[in-house]
Amino acid sequence: MQFIRITRRRFYYEFFKRMKNWNSLVIVTGEMSEKEIEESTLGYVTDGIMAL
Repeated sequence: MQFIRITRRRFYYEFFKRMKNWNSLVIVTGEMSEKEIEESTLGYVTDGIMAL
């Protein structure tokens, strides 16, 4: 499980780093439960998370 988490975190980091180089506004959407948000590594690479 740890390997998957590290791989996923690296993917998110590289993905968002490349989007930053686009010099434009990029909005990424998705559906996650509250538990998934708490456990997700996305909080480290995003500017914000909105829960509806």
